[in-house]
Formats: sequence, structure tokens, C-alpha cells
Amino acid sequence: MSQPAPFVLGPTGLHKATVIFLHGRGGDGESCAPIFQPTLPQTKYIFSNAPIIPITVCEDEKMPAWYDKLDAIKENAKEDVIGIQNSCRYVHELLGEEEKAGVPPEAMIVAGFSKGAAIALRAGLSYKNKLGGILAISGYFPLRHDFPSNGTPLLQLHGAMDHVVPVEFARAGFDLLHSTASEFREYTGVGHTVSRDMANDSREFIRQKFAADL
Repeated sequence: MSQPAPFVLGPTGLHKATVIFLHGRGGDGESCAPIFQPTLPQTKYIFSNAPIIPITVCEDEKMPAWYDKLDAIKENAKEDVIGIQNSCRYVHELLGEEEKAGVPPEAMIVAGFSKGAAIALRAGLSYKNKLGGILAISGYFPLRHDFPSNGTPLLQLHGAMDHVVPVEFARAGFDLLHSTASEFREYTGVGHTVSRDMANDSREFIRQKFAADL
């Protein structure tokens, strides 16, 4: 299974920080870039592209996805363990490459939408080093029976009317962290999408996390 190249927006100034973003099922990296406009001048944005795989719940239709969906998102649902692990390994490789390029872990944020947010949560919290932050939009904690935590602070944004990833399910995973450095925000009247308020809050989260570095 080949890994497509990411869509990258390079810094317009000295490279001091990096955001890695993972799209949702059926999406692509480049289409997510407007969420973060205007970008921060000294920040590199890596919009990763998922491989094209068959999706079980869609009668094996092939589409870009970070892992297979075997069941509805609910308690005790079947999960694609290998697919989730492989995608987390890919994110760890991207983080490692940024470290080699001179960007410290505390100046890196892993973010995502939907299943991309699920991978961002697990990959970010299982990385060898504590990161600057994790941003999860309309996502959830996968494989929560053995969820890791390296202490990275996170912001989880979720629509109250999300019928794809129920907000109660998403919040239940968040509560397992017992982290005072993290926050779960619920948006009234919002479904499974990135609302304007979510986009604004996402940019502000990144700006605040990188304020000392930029």
C-alpha cells in the first residue's frame, strides 16, 4: 500500500514550528488547507494524504482513509487495529523527520478531522516525546482500551449534532485522559463538519501554542 505525498505549505519566514494535519475519510490534504488561513509565517503546514483502501461498511468501496471502518462508531465496535497502528507509525515518521530538520517536539502540533482526528489523538499521545499540542476536530479516541498518554495537551472540538461520531462517545474517550491541560469544546447546532467557530478556535489554539517560539 503506497503512501501518497502530503500537500505542504512551507513557512514564509524562518522555520520554527510545524503543524501536521490529517483529513477525514474520503478527503484529501489540500482541501483542508483553508481551515488554517491565514497561516503563521514561521510555521510549516503538512497536510497528509491517506492511502486509498477498501472500506468495509461501504461495501469495500475504495477511498482515501487512514484505516478501515468495520462497524459503526460506538462502544465495543470492531476496529481496524493494524490500519490504525500503521497510520500512527506514519505520523511518527513525519514527526521524526521534523525533529531531524531542527524543529523541537514542543513546537509541533498534530491535528486532524474525523478519522484523521482519531489518528492525531493516538499518534500524538503515543509519540516518544511530548508535543506542543494535539488538535482533534469531530474525532474520537480509537483503541481506547489501551490508550497511551505522553502528557501532550490537546484541544478536542465537537459538534453537538454530530451523527457520525456522537458527541457523547467522543467526550467519554476524552474523559479517560483525566488531563487538566486539555479541553473538550462542544458546539451547539453543529454536525460532523468544521464550522467557522471551530476553524477560528483551531487557528487560535495553534497561535497560542507557538506564541513563545514565534
